[in-house]
Amino acid sequence: VERKPRPLAADADGGTRLPSVVSFPPSGARFVGSVARRRRPIDPRNTIYSFKRIIGENWHAATGDEFKKTYPFRLVNDDGTPRFSTRQGDFSATEIATMVVQALCENSVLDPQGCGAVVGVPSGFRDFQREATREAVLGAGFETVEVLDEPVATALVSIAQDLRAFAYVSAWDCKTKEEVVAYRENFGAREVMVIWPEFQNWDTVTSATVTAS
Repeated sequence: VERKPRPLAADADGGTRLPSVVSFPPSGARFVGSVARRRRPIDPRNTIYSFKRIIGENWHAATGDEFKKTYPFRLVNDDGTPRFSTRQGDFSATEIATMVVQALCENSVLDPQGCGAVVGVPSGFRDFQREATREAVLGAGFETVEVLDEPVATALVSIAQDLRAFAYVSAWDCKTKEEVVAYRENFGAREVMVIWPEFQNWDTVTSATVTAS
């Protein structure tokens, strides 16, 4: 099967990697990526990075306390949620993450409307961190989001590149075949995710007889 190359996302400098940095300059604009990263030395309190370290955390978490001591940002307590105080307003780590995903979509050919996303996170991420990550990607306009451990997400991308399409059945946090069977039996919607090689979207189907055309 012949595969067409997918255009890679490029930032304002023409780079194909987008650093997770957001800067809020005095002009009222918003910079994301390498342009924002260059502003760290000159505008440290309004250039936000490493925000994923506290995504989903509450104000009193030990991780958040250490974060406040390490980074130059001004954090404010919004009913238990830490927010970065910038000249353009106060934003949670989840909202900053949404800005990064939005910029990635804007700089690429990817339109999130009607599409799903597969997101890789560190295997040590706890449930509330995974949920906050999911909310960040949904906030960028994606219809559905699967949050997977990074090794699993990487494997799915590799498979998608080699095959025309393949079916992926969710088995969240299962460690054995017996746990998988029990999980699927108790799962309400027995959906199967059909992932396409471009890895831009997928369809969910309820019948194993549905195949890629």
